[in-house]
Amino acid sequence: MGNSVRSVGKYNLTWLTDFPVIEEAALLNLIKTEKPEKMPALEGRVAVRRFDSASLGPLVIKEYRRGGLIGRLLGNIHFRFGKGRACREAEFLSESLNHGVTVPGCIGFIEEGGTFYRTWLVLREIPNALSLAEIARRDAAKSDTLVDAASTEIIKLIRTRIFHVDLHPGNVLSGSDGKVYLIDFDKSERYRGTLKQLRDLYLCRWRRAVIKHNLPPSLAERMSLQLRQVKVWDEIGGR
Repeated sequence: MGNSVRSVGKYNLTWLTDFPVIEEAALLNLIKTEKPEKMPALEGRVAVRRFDSASLGPLVIKEYRRGGLIGRLLGNIHFRFGKGRACREAEFLSESLNHGVTVPGCIGFIEEGGTFYRTWLVLREIPNALSLAEIARRDAAKSDTLVDAASTEIIKLIRTRIFHVDLHPGNVLSGSDGKVYLIDFDKSERYRGTLKQLRDLYLCRWRRAVIKHNLPPSLAERMSLQLRQVKVWDEIGGR
């Protein structure tokens, strides 16, 4: 993953594409002064800010926060084990994109601190995005079409043995560009079991979210039908 790294005050900025230096101060000021927008529990990103870049267009800044009791105490402060969370997600996004998976364009990431650190991921904003979870509550016919499209993207992930640990209907977005995007690759892993085992992990997580959030059962049924097709696994191998 090629990149350029710059330090601006206490921040380390890693860009995967050319980011105008003249806009860095405004971006960092946004992080420091504007509270992030909290998203619904099933809608993927927990806390985001939006930044309009004159040269790159609308961007989304994802802030990594802890959950539960620890999150109440530490908020967005993390203890470093190797690479930071935004760095790892950027790597999985880049690899997924290289294998043809439709994901948001990753511009780069920002870190502050060392052993204890804060971090942010900078992404291209998906135009007029709605989650599959939201669409399924409004339009069953459209959600069926989107499940089929999402299953195609998930099969690509399985081919490359990427385990997106939290893939559910809230992490599938439909944009006005007609594309279906998979988002929120935080804590993704390289899977070492069989492809069918990985498929079943995806299906289990998907079904659990559908039940927990009272989404239309057809979301789980249709996804299961798509991923369990024998011809699909004949094509990519079951080992």
